[in-house]
Amino acid sequence: MAVKFITSHKNFIGLSTDTKPTSVPVGSKFIEYDRTKTFITYDGTNWIRES
Repeated sequence: MAVKFITSHKNFIGLSTDTKPTSVPVGSKFIEYDRTKTFITYDGTNWIRES
């Protein structure tokens, strides 16, 4: 994977049962407020859990 410069990102919040958004800026975050987990997208579509 090449290094990507993040110019803007968005933060989303929802339930763990909600579908995470797609086509978002690289580096955006999704917070599952019912489980206190945070996910980050590395490509704007796929989400991985932030440690």
